[in-house]
Amino acid sequence: MGALERFVSLPQSPLEKREKLEQLRFLENGVPIRVVRVEGYEAHGVDTPEDLETIRELLAEHTCKSCVR
Repeated sequence: MGALERFVSLPQSPLEKREKLEQLRFLENGVPIRVVRVEGYEAHGVDTPEDLETIRELLAEHTCKSCVR
């Protein structure tokens, strides 16, 4: 089973629901996670329909065809 399949098979805990931190689902079920610092890129959260629209606009401006499917 892949990591994403395992993730969706696990129930959300009260803490994950309260904190809205999906990584808690793995941590609370004994699955280690890794965090990697990445420099030179701007991160964007997608939590609302407006956020999604912003990301769609950014992707539409992106010209690297090998980066966007």
